[in-house]
Amino acid sequence: MALEESQSLLLEMIIGRSRPFLSYLRPLLEKHFGVAGPEWEPDNLYRTLIRVRRAASRVEADELTYPVHILLRFELEKRIFDGKLSVRDLPAAWSEASMRGWACGRRTTRGLPAGRALGAGLVRVLPVLCARRPDRGAAVRDAARRPAGAGRRDRGRPLGSLIGWLRENVHRVGASLGSQELITRATGKPLSAAPWLRYAEAKYLEEAE
Repeated sequence: MALEESQSLLLEMIIGRSRPFLSYLRPLLEKHFGVAGPEWEPDNLYRTLIRVRRAASRVEADELTYPVHILLRFELEKRIFDGKLSVRDLPAAWSEASMRGWACGRRTTRGLPAGRALGAGLVRVLPVLCARRPDRGAAVRDAARRPAGAGRRDRGRPLGSLIGWLRENVHRVGASLGSQELITRATGKPLSAAPWLRYAEAKYLEEAE
């Protein structure tokens, strides 16, 4: 479940909110939806999509605050299953925890829900550590090329390079390996927060300067 979610977030958060992908997307928006004007230029779309702000819904959250939503849900769900919080008190507990969490950036260390939270962690490793494709924009810029590991059906497709890499290193392996071993085999390094921190600093501090 974590690996499945990591692929969703990889496409949505990292690829979908990158400059190379938005440059690819811009002419398609104009062609199919007739959009025009400076607000639809790739640079403005990029700055809009990476804006960090509070959001009431997880699906509308930005890349940096997305994990906070998951941690909040996990904390409240655990309290319910432990008998420490009743369902009727959930709305009030949600509001209180939201204000407390957003105010101080609090993180819980009591574990993470398998799936979204672990996926949010793994997605920061797969595209960043991969020695064969270290540049997250290469999957878009090299779309017309046929990389090693990409099947014939991926040739010439946008993101074909990336999907080919996932097929070779993740899909083909399936559940035959644990997440830690799969990550190490695919990237040559164990799971670590360091690549994500470098990625986030380079991306978001650049925009703050």
